[in-house]
Amino acid sequence: GIMCGRFSAIRKLQELAKYYHAITPGVTYGVSYNVCPTELAPIVTEKSNNEREIQLARFGTPAKMAGKGFLMLNLQAEKIANRENYTE
Repeated sequence: GIMCGRFSAIRKLQELAKYYHAITPGVTYGVSYNVCPTELAPIVTEKSNNEREIQLARFGTPAKMAGKGFLMLNLQAEKIANRENYTE
C-alpha cells in the first residue's frame, strides 16, 4: 500500500464548517499544502448530541515503546502488536 507522512489541509475553516455543518469554537489555522507529523491540523468531531465541531489535533498516532512516548505514522496493527515494550 501507499505510505504517507504528509498531507494537505487546503480548505478554509468556513468551507469545512459549512460542508460538515460544524461549529468552530475559537479555532484558527492557516491552509497548508504540507502538513507534517506533529503539526496541528483541523479534524471534525461529533458529540453525543450529534453536534459537530472542528478542532485542531496533532498529526500522528500516540505510542510508547521502551518507556518513550512519540507520535507514530504508518502504523500497521499486525506488526505493532508483536513489538516488545509497546503500550497504548
